[in-house]
Amino acid sequence: MSICKQSAACLILMSLSPGAGNGALETDWVNAYAPQVVAAGKPDIDEVIRDVYPVRDELVSVMIGNAAASRDEISKYGTVTGMSIVEPRFHT
Repeated sequence: MSICKQSAACLILMSLSPGAGNGALETDWVNAYAPQVVAAGKPDIDEVIRDVYPVRDELVSVMIGNAAASRDEISKYGTVTGMSIVEPRFHT
C-alpha cells in the first residue's frame, strides 16, 4: 500500500487539493495528525513527495511582485519569464 493512502502528510495535502470535497476535516483525523507526522520516517516522507509533487522538470512557480527586486534571487532556481500583470496574455 502506498504511504500516500495512509499518511497524515499526504492526507492533508489531498484535503487541500481541488476536488477534495468540502475540505472539512474530521475531528478524529485532526487529533491523530501530529502523532502520525512525528512517526513518519524519511522513507515515508520521500514516498509522499514522489506521489504528490510533480517532478522538477514539470514544476511551475508563479510569483507576483517587484520583478526588478527579486529577479536575481529567483533566477537561482531556474529560468525566469517575466510579464506585466496588465499584459493580455496574463489573463488568458
